[in-house]
Amino acid sequence: MQRHGRVTVLSFFVFLLLILELPTPTSPLSPTPKPKTSPLPKTTFASLPTSIALIPDGNIRHLTHSTSLNPLHLPSNPYKLGSIKMSKIITHLSTLTSPSSSSSTSKISNIVIYALSSDNFKKRDAGITRSVVDEVAQKCWRILEEEENIRIHFVGDLEALHSIPISVPDSKTTKTFPTHIKTFSDFFAHLSTSPLPPTPNPLNLYILLNYSGQTSLRNYYLTKNTPTISHVLPFPIDLIIRSGGECRLSDFCPMESAYSEILAVEEMWPMVDERVVEECIEEWGRRRKRRGS
Repeated sequence: MQRHGRVTVLSFFVFLLLILELPTPTSPLSPTPKPKTSPLPKTTFASLPTSIALIPDGNIRHLTHSTSLNPLHLPSNPYKLGSIKMSKIITHLSTLTSPSSSSSTSKISNIVIYALSSDNFKKRDAGITRSVVDEVAQKCWRILEEEENIRIHFVGDLEALHSIPISVPDSKTTKTFPTHIKTFSDFFAHLSTSPLPPTPNPLNLYILLNYSGQTSLRNYYLTKNTPTISHVLPFPIDLIIRSGGECRLSDFCPMESAYSEILAVEEMWPMVDERVVEECIEEWGRRRKRRGS
């Protein structure tokens, strides 16, 4: 009798498990849940900044937080993921338009990338500096191959970077990378001498490498009477977006950002997507630009 009772209890539990594993029929009245999808990127805005700057902070912090890696044992190039995201953001910004009062449309004219400050150039080890410069060169080449309306300019103390080696980009993304380019000096010389097709109203991409705002200020006051000033940008910056959750300029363009709207986002740079940048542009459009009045 006791054995029969044990078999009965065991059979009951087996039956209960079978019931729990059976799929629950969906009621015909209940709506089918739709998969969550992220909103499509916008392309038209009520107003756009003429010049926008990106301070891509948080590349290494993203790696150390997301992968629990020791900061001393990072991947060989910790900036690769951030540079891929930068290429996508630049391409997206180049497509944005804003209706103007005339029949034409307004677009962003200048994008400034704070790639490497002179302070980081002095503090970082040689491997980190090589990683940044190498990624900049490879992504610039990809942009030149795929985006005919973008013109690239470098700003900063480039002489200190001339001997940094440049690796050959992946053949899947680049087709015509010259084999004679071995260093950043070769890369810069090639860009300076290569003819570009004429493009009306191109998007100007300014990349700051080994850049110091204080040096730019000193050089500005020394050379402000000359017709060409190569140490500062030839335009004011309307909007500055900094990732990584910290709201400061870090020696970035002190003159050009005098009246900039500064927006700091919590996301580390590799996690910033097109929608985050769009929200910053929309917030910039809502703000009243009083210029000190």
